[in-house]
Amino acid sequence: MIVLTILAALFLPYLIIYLYKNAYNRPKNFPPGSFSLGPPSLPIYGAFWIVLAHGFTDLASAFKKLGEKYQTKILGLYMGPVPTVVLNDPELIKEMLNREEFDGRMDIILFRLRSFWKKLGKFGIFFTDGYFWHLQRRFSLRYLRDYGFGRRSEELESVVATEVKEMIDLRISGPKYPVETV
Repeated sequence: MIVLTILAALFLPYLIIYLYKNAYNRPKNFPPGSFSLGPPSLPIYGAFWIVLAHGFTDLASAFKKLGEKYQTKILGLYMGPVPTVVLNDPELIKEMLNREEFDGRMDIILFRLRSFWKKLGKFGIFFTDGYFWHLQRRFSLRYLRDYGFGRRSEELESVVATEVKEMIDLRISGPKYPVETV
């Protein structure tokens, strides 16, 4: 029993120092000041629990509350092990979305699962990013425009309106004909 007490007394200060250093450890290559103004990071979950504590049902309002709490428009925090930057100003968001540096996609496990663990750099529209994505988008829009994409057509609008009305009627009143189950 005494040995466990001594081990706990020796281990506890190291654990506290590790947690403190980990909580305020910030990445070096992120916007200046963004990670200095943000909630501390907890092991494994990062600041996710702190975000949930500020707004469990609405994450947008939780980030807004955190931005007001830390008095900043750029909030830096860890969502799990991933360093994340949250913008709380519409003008900053608009500027960020118009810059080419922010066009890319993260290399996350979801994309890898869908591509059988390969990085699909130049396959289609959905898995690409960067310059190749711009080329694919330009090509697709050019040829879709040739087939009427982006133009108003009374004929097409009436067909779509009829189909939507039929879908709503089907949803409200059920199928017109009996459905056999096997």
